[in-house]
Amino acid sequence: MARRSVKEAAGEPEELELQITPLIDVVFLLLVFFLTSINFRTMEGFLQANIPEAAPSTPAERDETVTIILNAQGGTLNIKVNTIDLNDQYSAGSIIELYDALDKHLGMVKETFVSSGKEMPLVTIDAHQALLYKYVLAALNVCTKHKITNLSFLLPE
Repeated sequence: MARRSVKEAAGEPEELELQITPLIDVVFLLLVFFLTSINFRTMEGFLQANIPEAAPSTPAERDETVTIILNAQGGTLNIKVNTIDLNDQYSAGSIIELYDALDKHLGMVKETFVSSGKEMPLVTIDAHQALLYKYVLAALNVCTKHKITNLSFLLPE
């Protein structure tokens, strides 16, 4: 024979109560588990870039600036450094040859400035708005290879 509570014996229904203490324990346990197992993302790299302001104020500053122009016309990549078209200058057929030409040309430009006792001027990368980012990053890698730190990007028009 099972035991009955006093309320059941009197015919009153027993009230159900929600046990909140085990629920709170489980919530805190899950909270501690997720906080201890979280893996915070670290920055993979830091890009130092100068955001250009207005056009250079003096013609001398403008002559000292090296501009890399990246453009994709007709499905082919064109790279110009200031007014020199690297596609024509180095007869670059493939993209790899084109970036090798950029590497060689930037090396010559930097050597010219270093041999004359000047610092490397501001290098500006002017990329077409529809150009894939991998081409811009490849040009940035060439600048990084030559340890060019004075670097900026032109905003697309």
